[in-house]
Amino acid sequence: MLEERYCFPPFFSCDYWTEVAPPPDFVTPERPVAHDPIVAGEHLHVRTAQTFTCLTDRIARGELLLPEQGRALASFRQEARAREVDAG
Repeated sequence: MLEERYCFPPFFSCDYWTEVAPPPDFVTPERPVAHDPIVAGEHLHVRTAQTFTCLTDRIARGELLLPEQGRALASFRQEARAREVDAG
């Protein structure tokens, strides 16, 4: 039986409740905000839960719930794969 390996590189140091959004100077009528602000810890929680099989299995069984806001980010892998397929 293969075991999963876990690696969490410490390349960030945001507080769990830090809101991540573009600075106002970068938002213009020509370049509006593409996504609602996210909470750093919730985003990390969702990305981690969707990466490791043991956690995705718990999500499927209803044992692990994801924050509602984080679910919008859940399609990242699927979108990336769809782009690869479209690019052929």
